[in-house]
Amino acid sequence: MDQRIFRNSENNLDNIYLRPLLELIEKMKLEYHAEYSIRQELMAQSNPVDMVVFGGLVDDWRIRRYMHGSHALLYEGWPARYAGNRVFPNGFLEVDLAIPATTDVEIKIYAARENTEKLTAILNGHKQYCILDEDGCCRLRARGSGKSIVLRIEKDGDKYPLIYAVIVNVL
Repeated sequence: MDQRIFRNSENNLDNIYLRPLLELIEKMKLEYHAEYSIRQELMAQSNPVDMVVFGGLVDDWRIRRYMHGSHALLYEGWPARYAGNRVFPNGFLEVDLAIPATTDVEIKIYAARENTEKLTAILNGHKQYCILDEDGCCRLRARGSGKSIVLRIEKDGDKYPLIYAVIVNVL
């Protein structure tokens, strides 16, 4: 540890530890409210079987990715996560989604439309190229199996997809 921080009289407990922690907590409060907002909005549109919010705190453990290749941020008030960047051009976001056994489902990928026009979605190894609609949504279908399926999101073209959420709805 650099001992010089203790030699400056302005470097007290407040400046070294407490103020930075308070700034972090303030950011986390904004992120919590943003994550709550997107969940409420998407739940109001349908009754999802499964939902993953990318860039939020609650579902972070579910998302497989290169740690430095998938920056999370608040974009237009919603939590979002990039699938790659210029340093990690082969970045991806991958998640297991719950699928009911008795019925087929629609999987909706919500992304920032201004940033992401198209993306690659790989469902259990089957590659599909998606063009986002005017609502920033890509729709995929999957057969009911009662097992989870793996969704992997990658870029298609020169822009890295900025993903808000994925929801699974019964058809």
